[in-house]
Amino acid sequence: MRNKLAVSLSLAFALGLMSGCAHKPITPPAPPVPAPLPPPHASTESLPNLPAPTLPNVELSLPPTPHEEAPEHRHYGHPLRRRHAVEVAPSTVAKPAAAGANTGQEPTDSTPIGRLSTAPASANQRSYANIMSEINSIQGGVQGIHRALSRSEQQTVTEIEMFLGKARNALQAGDLDGAHTLTVKAQVLLNELSH
Repeated sequence: MRNKLAVSLSLAFALGLMSGCAHKPITPPAPPVPAPLPPPHASTESLPNLPAPTLPNVELSLPPTPHEEAPEHRHYGHPLRRRHAVEVAPSTVAKPAAAGANTGQEPTDSTPIGRLSTAPASANQRSYANIMSEINSIQGGVQGIHRALSRSEQQTVTEIEMFLGKARNALQAGDLDGAHTLTVKAQVLLNELSH
């Protein structure tokens, strides 16, 4: 009984597969054929001859070019002295400019918009010292690894040393945020190497 049932079910399944789907796809009708256009006929009339247009003589005068000042050359070796000198001048000029009505005028060089403010010198020194100690501790952590390193671990050590070198360069340039970011990256790589 079971065999007959299995045979009949498999036969019904096979017939269903062979017969295919009862749904017939409907093909869209062909687009209508456009009516042929008559060939263009040659006109027997000729176009009238028009005189050439006369243009008035106009002299163009260009406005005088504004005298462009040479862009300030930045010396990245000594940014702190330059920043203090730049920040003192706008703060004294910006107070009277803020009191007057500034309607529809373009901002001048005396407005402090877009300028970076510097933190107090004591905070900079504290951050500088913290970043230097982080760099030294990461360097000590790398030198404290005494086991044999695989090729990928040696590459990680090279990347850590590269980040530390860039962090030192950023500190020398006065970029405390950049130096901190690079030390954080080096610390993350050292943590991966330690585990």
